Amino acid sequence: MDESDRPYFDALAAQLVGAVSAAEQISQFTSNKTVVGAFAESLVYQFVNRIVHPLRLSSGTVISPDAYRNKKDTPQFDLIIWDPNPIPPIATEDRFALVPRNSVLGIIEVKKTDYDHGLDDIEDKASKASTCFPGGAPELFLGVICAATDHDPDGDNKLTKLINASMAVYLLDFRKAQPHANSEGVYRLINFLGSVRRTAKQRQANFSVDYPGSTWE
Repeated sequence: MDESDRPYFDALAAQLVGAVSAAEQISQFTSNKTVVGAFAESLVYQFVNRIVHPLRLSSGTVISPDAYRNKKDTPQFDLIIWDPNPIPPIATEDRFALVPRNSVLGIIEVKKTDYDHGLDDIEDKASKASTCFPGGAPELFLGVICAATDHDPDGDNKLTKLINASMAVYLLDFRKAQPHANSEGVYRLINFLGSVRRTAKQRQANFSVDYPGSTWE
């Protein structure tokens, strides 16, 4: 990118995530983290859906032969991006689903702010998402933090480590009097979703299920 183009991309990023700042603003009316977190998740859902549609989005878990054998180890994820190719989800209800592993295209964990427990949870969910796939698949997971409020993204802290490991992004910077969009985080998220769409197109050529012991040719 030409440096002279930076103001344009910064302004565009601010417009793209403007609605996400509302998750922080409603804290004036409720301190219930479950309420505010659910609202933040809904806003990120809308943002992601605008980019990946017609791919589907659900909260829920990833099912697989491994999960079937060990039903206690099935983590819940905030957003699972999936395509009914080759197998549609089961137990679908509104925005909840149990998604077969080979239909999953991406997993997103959403946090309202960069509080310590939330960052620990992103790290934990990243590890669990990787174990859902043979050989691991860290490129399928991203933690999305709506607003950075406590940690210094340039310092030696967990938020920085997660960002440098491509495990998380934050969309808004609320550490100063005037909050602003974090352009780098916004475009990292967009690029992550772009890779999800590319994977979906590549899978269209492999619409099949390998049933163990089958005699199909």
